[in-house]
Parts: sequence; C-alpha cells; structure tokens
Amino acid sequence: MRTNSQHNFLIFILIIVIAFLLRGYNFFEIPFTHDEFSAYFRTKFDNFSDLIAYGARIDGHPVGIQVFLYYWIQVFGAEEWVVKLPFFLFGMASIVGIYKLGKLWFNDSVGLISSAFMAVSQFAVMYSQIARPYISGLFFTLLMCWYWSKLIKTPNERFWKNGVGFILGAALCTYNHHFSMLLAVIVGLTGVFVIQRKFLLKYLLLGVIVLVLYLPHLEILFHQMSMKGVEGWLAKPENDFIIEFIRYIFNYSWWFLLVAFGVVLFGFYKREQTITKKRYVLFSIFFFVPFLIGFFYSIYVNALLQFSVLIFSYPFLYFLLFGHLKNLKPKYNLGIVSVILVVGLSSLIFERKHYDILYNDHFEHVLLDFHDAKKQSTENIPAIIDTRKDIVHYYAKKHDLDTNFYWYDEFKDLAEIHQFVKTQAETHDNFYLGANSRFNPMLMPLIQHYFPNVIWQRNYFIGTHFLFSKSNSRTQSITQLSKLDFNTNDYPNWGEFDSSAISSHGFYVDKNMEWTPAFEKPIDSCISHQNDFIEVALEYNSTEKVEEAVLVISVDRGEEQIHWLGIPFVDFQLSDSTDSQKAFASLKLSDIRGFKGAAVKIYVWNKGKEDFYISDLTIFRRNGNPIIYGLFEKL
Repeated sequence: MRTNSQHNFLIFILIIVIAFLLRGYNFFEIPFTHDEFSAYFRTKFDNFSDLIAYGARIDGHPVGIQVFLYYWIQVFGAEEWVVKLPFFLFGMASIVGIYKLGKLWFNDSVGLISSAFMAVSQFAVMYSQIARPYISGLFFTLLMCWYWSKLIKTPNERFWKNGVGFILGAALCTYNHHFSMLLAVIVGLTGVFVIQRKFLLKYLLLGVIVLVLYLPHLEILFHQMSMKGVEGWLAKPENDFIIEFIRYIFNYSWWFLLVAFGVVLFGFYKREQTITKKRYVLFSIFFFVPFLIGFFYSIYVNALLQFSVLIFSYPFLYFLLFGHLKNLKPKYNLGIVSVILVVGLSSLIFERKHYDILYNDHFEHVLLDFHDAKKQSTENIPAIIDTRKDIVHYYAKKHDLDTNFYWYDEFKDLAEIHQFVKTQAETHDNFYLGANSRFNPMLMPLIQHYFPNVIWQRNYFIGTHFLFSKSNSRTQSITQLSKLDFNTNDYPNWGEFDSSAISSHGFYVDKNMEWTPAFEKPIDSCISHQNDFIEVALEYNSTEKVEEAVLVISVDRGEEQIHWLGIPFVDFQLSDSTDSQKAFASLKLSDIRGFKGAAVKIYVWNKGKEDFYISDLTIFRRNGNPIIYGLFEKL
C-alpha cells in the first residue's frame, strides 16, 4: 500500500511532466526574442574586460547573466535552443522549489497546488523559454528562501550548512537582477527580526558575507543607477497595475481565475484549525514590498515597474492565497491539481495563444514576408522596413536572403518618404511595409493614399507587416468613419461650418480662423479593438506655402485631455509648390492608456494664422494588430 506521501509524490510527478511538456514543446524551434538578441549580440567580445565594459555595464542589469551567457556560448555554441537550455532547467527547478517551499511552510497540498499553478501560468512558462535574468532569478530566489527558511525554522540543525546555501542563493540574486537583489535584501532584513536571538550574530555574519561578495559590483550598480533606464519607452504604472498583474499570472482567463477562487473558498472549508499569522506576515512582506517599492519609485522617480520584475516575488502570492488549506487527502489533491492543470493548459494554448505568438517571430518574418511579397509580385517590389537592423541581418544570413529594401532611418523625414512613395506609385503596383511596434504610424495612411488596397496584413508580437496594392485587394483593413463632402450641408459629428466659406475649392480657412470645426465622436463607437488606429487624410491648397498649420487628433474625457497628437502639414509637403498638398495623421491607440469611454476629436489648428483651402478630409479606422503586445496584455 502506498502512503499519502507517496501518492502526493506521484501527483507532483504529474505536475512536473506537464510543466516539462509545456516548456519543452518544439523547443528547438523557439526563436530569440528582442531582449535575447540584445544579450546575444553583447557576448561578441574577445576578453572579459570588454564584456564587462561594453556588454554588461551598459545594460542596466547586474552582470551575472551576461557573464554566464558569454562563457556558456563559448563552450556550448550559440544556437537558440542551446542558449535557452539553462533557463528551461531553471524553470523546471523552480517548480520543484515552490513545491518544497510550500511543503516546508505549510503542507503537501499547498506545495502541490502552488506548483500546479506555476506549471501552467504563461508567466512562468514563457520566461522558462527565454534566456533572460527572470526565470533564473526566480530559481535563485526560491533557493535562497529555502535555506533562509531552514535558518529561521530550525536554526539548531546544520546552521552553517544552511547558511552557506543562503549565502549562495542571496549572492546569485544580487548578481542576477536588481529586483531579485531587492528581494534578497528584504528577506535578509526580515530575518533579523524573526530569527532566534541566540543565532542573531551568526545570521548577521551571513549577511556581511553576502555584502562582501557583492562589493565588486557596487561601481557598476552606481553607474547603472545614473542611467535613464527604461523610462524612455516604459510608461509609469497605472493604479490598477497589481490587478492586471494578478489577471496576467492567471493567463487573463476568467475560468482560470474562477478555479483559483474556488480553491481559495474550498480552503476555508478544508482549512487548518490554527492559522499561524507569522507566515502570512512574512509572505505578504515578500510579495507586496517589492511591488510597492517598484510602484512608487516608478511614479515619483523613474519608471521601471513591469510584470517581469515581479517574477521573483510572485510565488509568495500563491502561499497567501492557498496557505490556509489543511493537508488534504491525495484524492482531493489529485482532483484539484487536475482541474488546475487542465484549465490552465487550455487557457495557455487557446486563450493566450502562447505558442502561436511566441514561436512566430516578427524579426524573422519581417524578412520572410518581404520575400513572400516579392514572390506574389511580378516586379521588384519597393519596401520600407523599420526594425532592428542587426537582427534582420542575422536572419538574412541564416536564410541566405537579400535585404534589397529601404530602412526607415535612411530617410531624413516624412516629406522624403512621401516623395519616395509617390515616385514608386508611378511605376509599381505593390508596396511592402514591415515595422516593429515602435514605428511611425504616419507611414500607413501615407502609403495607403498611393496604394489604397491591402492585400494582406500579418500580425506578430511587437511587429506588423503589410502588402499594399493599387489593384483590388483580398482583404480590407480600413473603415471610413467620416468624409467631408462640401457639396452638402450635412456634416455628421462635425461642428458647424460657415457656408459662406465653402466654394468649389473646398472649405476656406482664413487668417482669422484659428481652429476649424471639429469632428467629435465617442471613441468606443469608432473602433473594434483597443489596438486599432484612427487616421486622417487631408488635402489642401493655397496660394502660398502653409508653414504652421497642424492636423490635430485629441482624446478627451470631458474637460480632461488624455492624449493630444498634432502633425504639422509641412511634415508631408513635397516641395515649395503651392499646388494641392496632402497631410496625414494616425493615432495609435495601443500606446494610449485609459481611452475607453473618452471621445476622439479631430480638427485643424491654424497655428500660424495662414490662408488655405481644405479640399478633402477623410477619417478612417484601421484594424490594429490584436497581438502586438499579446504576450503581456489581454488578447
């Protein structure tokens, strides 16, 4: 007869098998992500000194993982699966770590349930497939906390052996990531208050040793703290950040959240008779304090809080949620774990589309799609690509493909791009645009003015690729929201136009008119997805060059202005000609927070008090890329 412990171990083996399959599925085909490429390119140095000075010190992270990758690649090679393999192993070891820690502080059931949730959470699965200092830091954190727990709970047993384990885990945390170091500091300081007093001096000595081991890195830390960091592209967190994070770790699935909630409720029915508050205080500190420090630092100093940096502390949330369960019989454990695994696996694959999104890389496909577009065309198709050159060149070499296209940064401004697109439209029927998530959205309405049809739009994580055509398309990606027709007196959703200013030339904007009438409509009624674009195409003419007029799109909620976009006409002017000119504006909604329930407002600001005619103004909704940030946001 098997004991309860043996049955529970078999349940844990089931969890490990599922975790292995989810992390190892098609492992040899997982491409590098942007951040992995960044780390990979920064291993190309001839000596350790250059690696630290030019490859690690400038990164903003501690040097540990960069140094590890440098030597790992030298010994084992640079194939994607080889580089990722240690992090896959860290991910698997983390499943073991959370199980053992949950069992140590609570019981078998808490360990099994916590490890089951981690096994199928996209958060842990994804970072087990990415060679960056996140899943490694999770493992180092759990390693540190295991030995720390031994020091706190049973200091009389093998204190120095456990102390060495704590030193190792904490030191690895400090060299792994600044937030894993922060958690090591929090855990270490907490121990000062909870360890038995007669062991306090020995415990403090352990902390001193960890500090001494970190001393070589202090200068790098101070240098990295003086860097601007990620605020150039990372927004400050919203007040609902922690709620969104919790939704994220449960795969943005209401079914998965319902399972978690059900386990919490079941725990009150099958709870321990006596609940030790000390455990909840400890794990509340370990989970909430790093979040609060990151949140308020991001708000008041420099934005740095993102989901990834909470991976080191997030296991303790499981203990807070499920730690009140008593040790259940194996049949209950098996039932609960099975439901967690089935629902979590389903949400990962079908709701989050994890494998479709992660395994199809924008950087590789921006090149492959360009060559696919060339095959579909009978001509040498003109193209603009806006993404990282070094990554595209990596894939060009890998696939032996040419890069016979124009890079976005080869043009000095939008006017030069405008001239290029206009010229290409005179001799070509198709145009290809491949761009990452940070590209200039003004390119799309500009290109589509000359190549009005979209043959296809291919969506990837942090990238979108288009094939435009002058002929009939198979797919349309835009919907007209409004078009000013000055032959009628009906202008839905527009302010009142002075009929005396309307002629065969269009609507006359004179030097006494600073703002034209505005189009205004609830933004929710204009779009079908939160990642859509709202675009404006305008044609105007004047007897003199228009120098300062601005095409404006604003997003307002009552008196509050959420976002303002102003594009000067002159940005698109082809020459000093006073003939009919064009201007475009495109509002990228995926980068605007809190626009739900607001109104979009579109008008022309005659900033320089000039005279010109608006002959045409059309407003469109463009289908956005629903998975542009799909690995981190709700789909």
